[in-house]
Amino acid sequence: MSRTSSSKMWLRIISLVLGFALWAYMSGSRQTKMVTKAFTVPIYFENITENVILMEEVFYEVNLQLRGSETSIRKLEPKDLYVSIDLGNKAFGVHSIPLTERMIHRPKGIQVVGITPNTVQFRIERKLKKLMPVRPTIVGSVADGFEIKKVLPTPPALEVEGPASEFQKRDYLTTEPIDVTGKSASFTTKGFVALKSDYLKMTKDSSVDVNVVIGEQTNTQVFRGIEVTLSHQQKKTWVNPTRINVIVSGPFSIVKNLKMKNFRVIVDCSGLSSRKEDYVISPSIEYRSKDAEQLLGKLELKTSPEMVNVRVF
Repeated sequence: MSRTSSSKMWLRIISLVLGFALWAYMSGSRQTKMVTKAFTVPIYFENITENVILMEEVFYEVNLQLRGSETSIRKLEPKDLYVSIDLGNKAFGVHSIPLTERMIHRPKGIQVVGITPNTVQFRIERKLKKLMPVRPTIVGSVADGFEIKKVLPTPPALEVEGPASEFQKRDYLTTEPIDVTGKSASFTTKGFVALKSDYLKMTKDSSVDVNVVIGEQTNTQVFRGIEVTLSHQQKKTWVNPTRINVIVSGPFSIVKNLKMKNFRVIVDCSGLSSRKEDYVISPSIEYRSKDAEQLLGKLELKTSPEMVNVRVF
């Protein structure tokens, strides 16, 4: 090969090498183009022990400004990015934690250029579990002549979990309203507990069986000025007062139908002898009707005054 041919060969080789180097440089420049992009990422609190609960309005997301190659930024997925705050060994109370670059979990080669907000503030409280009594919430009015005798939740208490401060605000749990409008008979229904708190939660059941016991309304009526009748008197006898009141308590349907004319107030004078001092006697009450015995078994009767003075001459 002549010297001229050899020179041309080397020139071609050098041209190829220079061309490849220029292509590689231009290609590398395009691949390493740097860009900045905003991302919203979650905050994860780590090492939260069983007896700890976070309070206040905690930010659970932050906005990040991330910088990297155009290719690496484009390939970022939500699972690749998050903020980690370690709560291990943190005492109870208020904490203000500055967010730093080392808390940001991200792929290698991604730079953090901005964090908003740059501080997270929260309060740590002791978490408790407590059995709290349940008081069903009753709304509406039962049928005329009836009343609620008892409201019995089963079980009578439920276990609740939450921060100590929430338990200081309440002594018992309430249910969603249970309507008794127009009811005249006892019934059982489910009562669902209304916690009305963002921090409390039920550990197991959130409902109770509520037994609403309905019975006839107890009515009290006063029959005034009933004459006192003396029985078995053998001598001249004086009584004071001569008229007294009879107070009757019992089921509404019975009491409303009682008649004053059927009542008798009786003072038994048998065995009383003449003396200067008054006898103090408790009168008895009778009710005259064909079903008197049955009625009186359901009624409570008393006189006012409860005692009378009797003088035997």
